[in-house]
Amino acid sequence: MPLVGDLLSDQGISKEASELILKSWRTGTQKQYRTYLERWKLFCTSRKVNPLCGTITNGIDFLVTQYKRGLAYSSLNTARCALSTVILLPNGNTFGNHPLVTRLMKGVFESRPTLPRYNSIWNLSTVLDFIKTLGPNEELSLKNVTLKCVTLVALLSRQRCQTIHALRISGMKETNGQIRFDISTLLKTSKPGKHQETLTFKPYTYDSQLCVVKSLQQYIKQTSEVRNGADQLWLSYQKPHNPASKDTVSRWIK
Repeated sequence: MPLVGDLLSDQGISKEASELILKSWRTGTQKQYRTYLERWKLFCTSRKVNPLCGTITNGIDFLVTQYKRGLAYSSLNTARCALSTVILLPNGNTFGNHPLVTRLMKGVFESRPTLPRYNSIWNLSTVLDFIKTLGPNEELSLKNVTLKCVTLVALLSRQRCQTIHALRISGMKETNGQIRFDISTLLKTSKPGKHQETLTFKPYTYDSQLCVVKSLQQYIKQTSEVRNGADQLWLSYQKPHNPASKDTVSRWIK
């Protein structure tokens, strides 16, 4: 985020310190902020305002222009957070927490409310009944064993898609019939002193068709010949079988 870097430089912060401060924002967050900071810079330029010396009024006017562009509440909230990195207020207060800004965002929510993304949920029995109709793991195609395996892992772990996507072969251990995954990747829920605990999958002896351990074993066996050294657990079931993106894993589960 060049604009934030410029602000830190103007405050006399060294280059090394600035780089560490910028790393406090995850890569995904930086990408989101960059969009709105670039818009903010254009907004300020058109009004002959220094983007590093913006006021509460300037920031609110900017949010209103974005609202008029049709942005939803969640997107405007991201814009608000982005402006908090470059609009500095006295006494260490942030732009995003200013009473007028919070009141504006409440008005946005009332006039353009954020609705739930999904209005229905799975019937778990239907899903499990369907999985049992697929047949033995050894007879499944790579596509079906992939979809079955990722579904069972998602159901039994009850984790976010980001966590499911973060599973790695190098972090997998199989002991006493159980399969465990240590996750070394930083997740959205990770913070100092708190990280994702080890995911443990136990065998389901009552029905081998629904056993996540057997499903994982078969999936790893079928992908071993096309893995080509890839450490990520989930591979695309279509050639050339590259590591699956987070969006792809999400689509498999949905």
